Amino acid sequence: MRISTSQIYDMSIRNLTTTLSDYVAMNEKNSSLLEVAKASDDPSAMGDILGLRGEASAIQGWIDNCGAASDLLSLADESLQSASEAITSCLELAEQGSTGTYSADQLAMLAIEAREALQNLLEVANAKLGSQAAFAGNDITSDAYELGLGLTMVDGAVTASNAAVITGGTDETIWVQFDESGEIGTDELDYRYSTDGGETWTSATLAAGDTALDLGGATVSFDPGSQATAADGEGEGAGFMVRPAMTYVGAGRNTELNISEGTDVAITTVGSDIFGGLDSSGEAYEEPNLFETLGDLVAYLETGNHDGVAECLASLKDCQVNLEDGLAGVGARETRVNYTEESMTILSELVTETKSGKEDADETTLLVELSQAQYVYKSVLSTTSDLIGLSLLDYI
Repeated sequence: MRISTSQIYDMSIRNLTTTLSDYVAMNEKNSSLLEVAKASDDPSAMGDILGLRGEASAIQGWIDNCGAASDLLSLADESLQSASEAITSCLELAEQGSTGTYSADQLAMLAIEAREALQNLLEVANAKLGSQAAFAGNDITSDAYELGLGLTMVDGAVTASNAAVITGGTDETIWVQFDESGEIGTDELDYRYSTDGGETWTSATLAAGDTALDLGGATVSFDPGSQATAADGEGEGAGFMVRPAMTYVGAGRNTELNISEGTDVAITTVGSDIFGGLDSSGEAYEEPNLFETLGDLVAYLETGNHDGVAECLASLKDCQVNLEDGLAGVGARETRVNYTEESMTILSELVTETKSGKEDADETTLLVELSQAQYVYKSVLSTTSDLIGLSLLDYI
């Protein structure tokens, strides 16, 4: 078989190109340290790798969600522990104020502490992690509660079909009594109110047809047809008190996060289930109702009502049990999240290891193969150079 010079050249160039391509490919592997960098390297392996990458991404998302959930639940846990301690302090105040041995001035001093505790609990209920509220349900960027005014009724002073509408403000409990019984919105009714615990009283009249009682800094409006009951005497019998109240402005459902496949966890808590208070219409949530009980406690302490304080003492005990139940629920969710995060972290490491086994190059083997490819390329390059450089003049 006759081999022409052009055939030799073509064969040399092809060999040179092939070995150069192999050498370049090995250099790319050495740079990326990947055995399979693209589908053409190993279509079957690349399919597995892409699947593992998707799984790793999903697992990392669950781990991130677990971290976010753990942070917010940890805040709720710490906040409720603080709230329980505050209730314990309020129980001590109520025990002192319910004995009947404390004077009005002493009860007023206890009331100052009760107001401070109520304010502290408002801050606890509005606890946030950054901009995320722990106790506002799925209205996660909103405060859970707003400070306002509410009523404490004594001996059915007013029988109303709906909650009263209270506007204005006051820094002290306003004690209100009717001088005569009658129908609000129909009868002209004389009433009196005190802002100093009953030491002094201001007289006023609700005109026939009116439903709003002017109490100086605040106004209380009842539905027409509500029945007012006269007091037995100044500071005795039926009446009502205007005192601090907390209105829940959060949502009635929790925010949930997906922490593993098919598993969601509530990362917020509906505050009204734990702290109670008033709803947006002014109606009190069902008992045990912590904020309403503390509002009553403030009112009774500031008006010197020992029996009322004793009622609050019993209610506060129920409120603390309810809060402790809520704390246990938060703790259970926190434990669940932490366990899931640990499991997801282990799974992530296994997926990463499996993907690495399919995708990554063995560095020792790679160095050997790179060295071989370099040697072959240099050898072919040298041989090709010799062949291309030959001519008839070399034989003359």
